[in-house]
Amino acid sequence: MWTRRNVKRRGRNAMRANYWKTVLVSLILMFVLGGASGASGAGSSAAAAASGTGSAIQSQSQAQSGDVYEGVFSEDPLADESSGIDTLPSSPEAVITEVPDIVIKHMPGGIKNIQIPEEKKMTVLIVLCVLFLIILAIAIVIDAFLFNPLEVGIRRFFFMNMRGPAEIKEVAYGYDHKYLKNVKVIFLRDLCLFLWSLLLIFPGIIKSYSYRMVPYILADQPELTRKEIFALSKKLMHGNKWKAFVLDLSFIGWYILSVLTLGILHIFFVAPYKNMTDAALYEKLMYGRKNNGGLQTVPMIAEDDEEDEETGL
Repeated sequence: MWTRRNVKRRGRNAMRANYWKTVLVSLILMFVLGGASGASGAGSSAAAAASGTGSAIQSQSQAQSGDVYEGVFSEDPLADESSGIDTLPSSPEAVITEVPDIVIKHMPGGIKNIQIPEEKKMTVLIVLCVLFLIILAIAIVIDAFLFNPLEVGIRRFFFMNMRGPAEIKEVAYGYDHKYLKNVKVIFLRDLCLFLWSLLLIFPGIIKSYSYRMVPYILADQPELTRKEIFALSKKLMHGNKWKAFVLDLSFIGWYILSVLTLGILHIFFVAPYKNMTDAALYEKLMYGRKNNGGLQTVPMIAEDDEEDEETGL
């Protein structure tokens, strides 16, 4: 068994022992997660963009409709309630006609003044879709081949820092060891989480905790196969998801203080503290038991558990 106070204390002590390096690597991790979120959230962004386009189409249709103006300036109180009826495009042809004009209109510079001939609007719409898909594909490739191995190396740095002051060079571990495997496994993890999130938000959250230890296992035991890594992560988190969730919630106060300090506290304390706590959790789950799924491990923090029991922490 592990306690929240024990894990947080170990993470905090490891951070203090190698403070400036943990701050620097935490900054790198924030950049990596930002890039990864941008790629994995491209679908959501596309949906939001489509929603925004639909709103723009509706606004344009209202502006062009005489009935709308009559409803706005009418003294009849019921006119405003019905003014939004039939303002959306009524057919795919209407979408093809209006969307290219709206996109061009909102572009910067003189481009927005370009008038698109009716017969070329379908071609323009196809070109816009192709450009979006190309940008999305480039973002996914950059995320997979650049950020995924970097995340593995960063997690290795935090894990190694639990055993003693780690060197910055550990960040490059994901590029030097099993590079393509790191790319594939982290990509499959992100893909799996994305697909689970499509069901509802809660299955996605639950699976994110199930696969939480995947990058740590890759960094610690790269010889394991993909199936073994996913299975081991789920095994480590079995019965620990709720406790890990509560562990995350315990940082809410720090996050609020970070906002009040415009992110300064987050950079210089909260982020390295949280990252080292996550590494301490992996260390406890993996090496805090004598046998874990056939893997012989060392109970590295049993002494701390005894200390907690004696002090009542």
